Amino acid sequence: MAPHVDRLVLAVHRQPRVSHAAEIAAWRDDVGLDAPGLLINLRPFINDGIESADLLERLHRYEPPVVRAESIAAAIAAGVITDQVTATPRGVEFAARLTELQRTTINELWAGHHGVFDLIEPLTTVVDAIPDRYPTEPFTLARAFAVLDRPKPPGPYLVHHLLTVLRYLRADAHSEVLAEAELTPGEAARLDEEWRELEGPSHPEPLEELALRGFVTQDGELTDEGRKYREAIEHETNSLAATAWDALDAGQRHAVLALLAELPDHEAEHAAG
Repeated sequence: MAPHVDRLVLAVHRQPRVSHAAEIAAWRDDVGLDAPGLLINLRPFINDGIESADLLERLHRYEPPVVRAESIAAAIAAGVITDQVTATPRGVEFAARLTELQRTTINELWAGHHGVFDLIEPLTTVVDAIPDRYPTEPFTLARAFAVLDRPKPPGPYLVHHLLTVLRYLRADAHSEVLAEAELTPGEAARLDEEWRELEGPSHPEPLEELALRGFVTQDGELTDEGRKYREAIEHETNSLAATAWDALDAGQRHAVLALLAELPDHEAEHAAG
């Protein structure tokens, strides 16, 4: 499920840059931010009047602290959040505008797919089970997402909302597994970059600790032990996050997977171009 949840949730962030580029450019000029940044993730909480520095930190836990601090400073300078990381009236307005753009984007992508309505009931069942199945502290963010007011009327944007909850459930599961593995978010991000063989890793986390544990060489090359360790972390993360899906039987899970696979993450005409 996880790869489809990821690609479909991120579609709402990527597709507007293509299909609504002029509108986004106008917003940037109006708000004074190069990009919505942290407001994208805070948006549902701003709409519900629920915000805190703790939520923001959890939402951006894998970013280097300096990057997170720069994003907060930029948002404060633009007048969309306060020093206490709560939305200003300007921020509330921006979050509402962003919500409508996301709703429009998802309707454009999925409204023609009748199967999207078949996803509402099973995804709701899974999300409703999260608070009881994940009551411990590491899953604070997933529980916070699970109890947010849900978009109305039921339709494509509600499906996107439910998938977003499940994406953050996996993020919480990943954080818990990393803590047990005694890896910091920065070390995990750097190990992941090496595993993906990205050129010019973007995360500034130094390699010394990973090298001491035998996961990378002094030059940053991933070792066999590091590869196995990273894959074990992913397996444990998937297993922990999969508990939520036990709310459905095997047949229902297979049906959901098939429906998710059919949903596009971009408009065909833009992809062809």
